[in-house]
Amino acid sequence: MMAIERNFKWGVLGGRLPGLRKYLKKKGYKVEEMSEKEKDRLAMEYMTGCTEHGRPLDPEIAIYKRSGLKPIKPIRDYFPDHASLDYGVLLVWENPFYKHNVIRKIMVPILGCVSKFYKFAA
Repeated sequence: MMAIERNFKWGVLGGRLPGLRKYLKKKGYKVEEMSEKEKDRLAMEYMTGCTEHGRPLDPEIAIYKRSGLKPIKPIRDYFPDHASLDYGVLLVWENPFYKHNVIRKIMVPILGCVSKFYKFAA
């Protein structure tokens, strides 16, 4: 995975909310009559909501969470997907293999000072 190979602290990706249309219909909302702002609010409610057993409302959100991804926010018009009402979800993965490069943080400023000194001394 690129995030591990390049030592990124986080990976960012997008996913679906395939149960969103069904959820809104079950709640009695008429999707065609809703404002964008109202859909955004309800998409966030759906993305963060849980069942009575504490599981995410959306089955894919459950998979994302089990995979170590953190849902951040719904994204309107992410990609054409009827079931998701064209919503996606912004997901963040924290790289457990991330290595803080302490030596680099210390050495780069020191080497910068040394190179400046030698330029003037030469």
